[in-house]
Amino acid sequence: MKTILLATVLTAVMASGLKAQQRTPPALPPGTKMTSEQLESDILKVYSMDDQGAAFRAYVVKYKGNEVVVSDDLAMTNKKVGDKLKFTVLRHEASTGGMKVNNLRFQVTGFGLSQK
Repeated sequence: MKTILLATVLTAVMASGLKAQQRTPPALPPGTKMTSEQLESDILKVYSMDDQGAAFRAYVVKYKGNEVVVSDDLAMTNKKVGDKLKFTVLRHEASTGGMKVNNLRFQVTGFGLSQK
């Protein structure tokens, strides 16, 4: 009885280990390229709202001489004008069916107590 129980436990552990090793992130479709860079800038303007326990946060910063809006999709920050903000610039390039799409996305990074 103990042998059967031990064999069952070992089989379950090995199977879960093999399953974990087989998980790989999905590959980008052909013709797609994503790059990112992390920066820090002073906050010029804050957009925020709290409503019935839900929150919205976005910040305006300078990037390459332009004002851009950096989104905090999870509303994990509560910064003020003049504070430093760490953010990621995501570049997404895709071509499909003879059509090219190149876009930028600005997103707050570095969540944690230092961001609050």
